[in-house]
Formats: sequence, structure tokens, C-alpha cells
Amino acid sequence: MADRIPLLFSLSEPRPDAVGDVQRLVRHLNAARQWATGEIEMVNDTDATSVTQADDDPIWTLGGVLWLYEASDSSHERRQFEDVRFLFDELCRFSASKGEVVVEYGGEEVGSIRGGQLDESLRAGLLAEWERGL
Repeated sequence: MADRIPLLFSLSEPRPDAVGDVQRLVRHLNAARQWATGEIEMVNDTDATSVTQADDDPIWTLGGVLWLYEASDSSHERRQFEDVRFLFDELCRFSASKGEVVVEYGGEEVGSIRGGQLDESLRAGLLAEWERGL
């Protein structure tokens, strides 16, 4: 089986009152589309290992994850690309009123969505390059 790679989206600065907003977003996303690699999973996690000083707060991740697979054929790759493009469109709508969304791919931050707009690294670096290779 191909390797699974997480595409994580999370609020840059989550607030306790945002948990319901993210839950509704994840439910909406899963109801709106038949995802090629399975439903988006809600993420609401605190990392206590990130605390190195007495006054540090643990890192809180509030968002969701879409698992992607290394594609085995071009139709599957195209479908995953369409899923990510749809996800980013929905995250743009979400960020317009709920705040900055950070995107990680394979554990590395690859960009952000602010005020309803993809940054250059997501727009040109991820989506455009991916689509060019299809």
C-alpha cells in the first residue's frame, strides 16, 4: 500500500470558542464531498512536550487532517488534487471570518490562508506546481 501523508490545516491562534466552529467546518467538509482518501479527521490536540519553560503554554492544534496517498495512477492523483483544491476553497471562506489557517504537508508548514486568501506558497508552490505535473 502507498504511504499516507497528512495534509493538516489548523487555526494559527486557536481560541476555546473556536472548537465548535472547527467541528462544524469538518462536518460540512465531510458532508459536501466524497473524499478520494477518506473523510477529514478533526484534530484538537495539545502537545505538552512543547513546554520547556515554566511559563510556556503547550502547543494547541485545532483543525483537521486530510490523509493523502502517493498516487499510483494519474486519475487518482487528479482526484486528490481536486480534493485539495476544494478544501482550500472552503478554508478560504472559513478564514475570511474565523482567522488565519496554517497548512502543513507531511509535518512541514507549507503556507497559510489569511483573510480568505491563499498565500503565494500554497497558490503557486503547492497547487500550481501539482497541477502542472498532472
